[in-house]
This record gives sequence, C-alpha cells and structure tokens, in this order.
Amino acid sequence: MKRLTLAAVAALCLISFAEVPLMTPEQLKEQASHIVIGKVVAVYSYDEGSGDHVTTRSIVEVAVEGTEKGEGLAAGEVVYVKVWQAKKRPAGWAGASGHSVPAVGDAVRAHVTRGKDGSLSALLPNGIGPQK
Repeated sequence: MKRLTLAAVAALCLISFAEVPLMTPEQLKEQASHIVIGKVVAVYSYDEGSGDHVTTRSIVEVAVEGTEKGEGLAAGEVVYVKVWQAKKRPAGWAGASGHSVPAVGDAVRAHVTRGKDGSLSALLPNGIGPQK
C-alpha cells in the first residue's frame, strides 16, 4: 500500500510539471506591459538546437488596429512579437511546450511584455491568441 501511495504521488508531481497552465484573462491583463489588437501580417520562424532538443522560434508581425494597455504603440503601426514552440524534446521530458503560433491573416489579441532591448514577447503560454 505504501508503494502504491508513493507511486501515485510521484505520478501526480510529474503531471503537475508537464505543462505551464493557461493564464486567466485577469492574469494576462495584469502581467502584460502592453495589450495589442491586430491582424497577423507575417510569421518568420527558424529552428534552433539539435538532437532531441529543438525549439522553433518565431516572430509574429502584427498590424496594430488598437491597444488596450500600455503606451508607445498605436493603431496603424506594425509590431513584432516573439513566440516559441517546442519542436522536439527527449522522451520523458516534461515542461512548457511554448505558444500557439497564429497564422497569417488571423485577428489576434497579444498580451506582451517589453524587454530591456525594446522587443515584445508574448506571455507564456497563451499570451497571443484569437481576438475575443
């Protein structure tokens, strides 16, 4: 019985670390430095890493139609939002798998943070998605 309990606890621990839980709308709004509404104009991607650990890094080009938070961005501008996806991971790997990358033409709401270098990164894991 003791072994079964330990095995169950270990399994639950692994499951709990398997993925980053989705952020609530309130968490997204609170943690974002900027919230941008717009349309995806282009997606530029490349793979990095090797072997069993490959990540697809993408830049999502968004034509801004409006903003809901933050200063310095305005309708009519174009912004570039950094996102990533796990492309390949070792067997048994547990952890974040990245963002759901929108397609060209998608209408999106992007909850982003501005880096020290001025770049914009989508909050993980659901900081960029369909307008709702």
